[in-house]
Amino acid sequence: MSDIANNITVYLDPKGKNGLAELDINKITYMELDKTIKSVVIHTLDNVYYINGSLTQWTNLLINSGFDFVRADRNTLINVKNVVSLDKDFNWAFFDDERKKHCLLSENGYKMVKQKGNLNVNEISLKESPSW
Repeated sequence: MSDIANNITVYLDPKGKNGLAELDINKITYMELDKTIKSVVIHTLDNVYYINGSLTQWTNLLINSGFDFVRADRNTLINVKNVVSLDKDFNWAFFDDERKKHCLLSENGYKMVKQKGNLNVNEISLKESPSW
């Protein structure tokens, strides 16, 4: 990936009124399509950003550029390298140890993240949710 840019230009708010910022793609936890604002919402551990285009376009662009993203469901794209743990019962992917930053996965998305996790065992810690 040495020839590929690791930054993308994003909006600081849905309409772009507060300006633009450069965002390191590796800091993205997940991206989701928000149909109400007709934009892709980008989540990091600390902030939320916005970008134009379809989720399909971003999926193809990021994967074809060598980044480790998985289509978690039809409206969510996650950066597998930033997944800290998974909840099998509820199909959640967590991006921090406190389990505050998370997104929902489809059953197929869960399987894909888990499979990729087996390729990068040191990067993803698979945890089962507690039995109640």
